[in-house]
Amino acid sequence: MKQADWELIYKVHVLGAYKCARAAWPHFRKQKYGRLISTASAAGLFGSFGQTNYSGKSNLTPEKQIFILTYRAAAKLALVGFTETLAKEGFKYNILCNVIAPIAASRMTETVMPPDVLAKLKPEWVVPLVAVLTHKSNTKTGAIFEAGGGHIAELRWERANGVHLKADETLTPGAVAAKWKDVVDFSKPEHPQGPANALELLEEASKLPANPKGEELDFSGKVAIVTGGGAGLGRIYALQLAKRGAKVVVNDLVNPDDVVQEIQKLGGQAVGNKADVQNGEAVVKTAIDTWGRVDIVINNAGILRDKAFANMTDDQWDIIHKVHLFGTYSVTKAAWPYMLKQKYGRILNTTSTSGIYGNFGQANYASAKCGILGFSKSLALEGKKNNIFVNTVAPNAGTQMTRSIMPEEVIQALKPDYNAPLVILLVSDKAPVPTGGLYEMGSGWFAATRWQRTGGHGFPVDVKLTPEAVLQQWERITNFEDGRADNPSDNASGLKSIMANMENTSKKSKKEKAPSKSNEEILKAQQTALAAKSDGTPFEYTERDVILYSEFANAYRTLNLTDPCRPRNRCQAH
Repeated sequence: MKQADWELIYKVHVLGAYKCARAAWPHFRKQKYGRLISTASAAGLFGSFGQTNYSGKSNLTPEKQIFILTYRAAAKLALVGFTETLAKEGFKYNILCNVIAPIAASRMTETVMPPDVLAKLKPEWVVPLVAVLTHKSNTKTGAIFEAGGGHIAELRWERANGVHLKADETLTPGAVAAKWKDVVDFSKPEHPQGPANALELLEEASKLPANPKGEELDFSGKVAIVTGGGAGLGRIYALQLAKRGAKVVVNDLVNPDDVVQEIQKLGGQAVGNKADVQNGEAVVKTAIDTWGRVDIVINNAGILRDKAFANMTDDQWDIIHKVHLFGTYSVTKAAWPYMLKQKYGRILNTTSTSGIYGNFGQANYASAKCGILGFSKSLALEGKKNNIFVNTVAPNAGTQMTRSIMPEEVIQALKPDYNAPLVILLVSDKAPVPTGGLYEMGSGWFAATRWQRTGGHGFPVDVKLTPEAVLQQWERITNFEDGRADNPSDNASGLKSIMANMENTSKKSKKEKAPSKSNEEILKAQQTALAAKSDGTPFEYTERDVILYSEFANAYRTLNLTDPCRPRNRCQAH
């Protein structure tokens, strides 16, 4: 994939959405009214296992096709973080912003789907949802919907309760691994609108006993690249890897040398690199020229250019995407062929809670960071078969980058050291869940985050769908608490409800409607009966009654009428 390919995808999907929204925003604010819809995709939400180009035929190599598709997925998920931020900024002006992820017949899908499927994926199944969300009566904002083939459902983020570990020198990768079941425990999940309270987490962590030691990790023979490694989180990652035997390329645009010297003084091996991450080839070249391989890439480099959306400039928008999103793509793409040849690679990408949930004044940053998540999801699916594992973290730490938006006392409390153990674990060979994960972390707390989706509603595919019909089923479409919600993790599980609805016709709906209601009534009656309590019906009988009954039933039994333990109500029939 060349720079021109990146520019085209970025300009059409990401920059185009920004420019249109930015042009309309001042008018929305002045009117105190606006409705905005951004268009993501299933590939963006869940990842895309892409072996072919959208065109259906291509002269590109499979490797280049992979990166075009993964970057499209990145561009589409970028719109989620962008729109979630606009929803937060626009709410007080009655500007409501939502995301749709449609699956519909189009020029991009007509050559990769069979005609009978395409016939049931008409755009007409998506338009009524858009009409509902853009109507003046709508109150929904910051929401994400999937739609297609007559099925509509809502999605939201779901976060595990996570594990709380003491934030001190006993907080190691092994300690996190020892408590992994808590990291991914969704038995009591949260459905947040923003990051966890870092100071509360830190206070809770300080009360805990020392952490379990866990297994020591060994990175001997491994070559790692850490971008943005000259300070903050990157510095800690580089030091922790070198301490465990890895050879480290410390990439930093300003000053990698201090960290390199720090590692060397501790007896480790490191080399500096000052290349811009947008030139990924130059970053990876240092690893190849020095040690002949690259095993680990930690994409950590980043900057901030925060500004309310109404005041954001094109330059502020562009530079954030170039450093964060394209920089992550560029370094990863440069390392990928070496990892494919080795049949080994570990990639750790950095998103943000601003990207996951949106955040005031960070539309550019949220877009870029959520785009990184979409890129990671697709790349994890592609890399797995070649032992290349990809994970994403959303750290909460006091660094030089966050110093401009956090009070100094908070910066001092949120040491980068308390994030590093999970990162080191994920780029090792001992990660309990090796690939495809999204994790929030900070202050000794680590938790997995995933999608949750409502059961939604499937409309008959042989009946024209209207906005009024969508509104009639709105409670069902948006109900996360009725026991039908699931957690899609890839394209197959993401599309299962839409594909299953292909056979839903009005005739079937009518036939199934009455039994469906009857079944609900039967289940309710069964539950009532099972919960009922009875005092029983008294019934008394004598030995004479038993003998007469036995004769009547043509039964036999030897009765010992003097035995106090004899059976009083049973007989054996021939």
